[in-house]
Amino acid sequence: MNYLQKEKEKKKEKKEKKKKEKTAQFPTQLRF
Repeated sequence: MNYLQKEKEKKKEKKEKKKKEKTAQFPTQLRF
């Protein structure tokens, strides 16, 4: 795996993590 791919993966993971945290914070809002 080259450097760019690694960076991409890291960014993706960060995004996913943020998404999950948001979902945990506002579980009700996302149901609407």
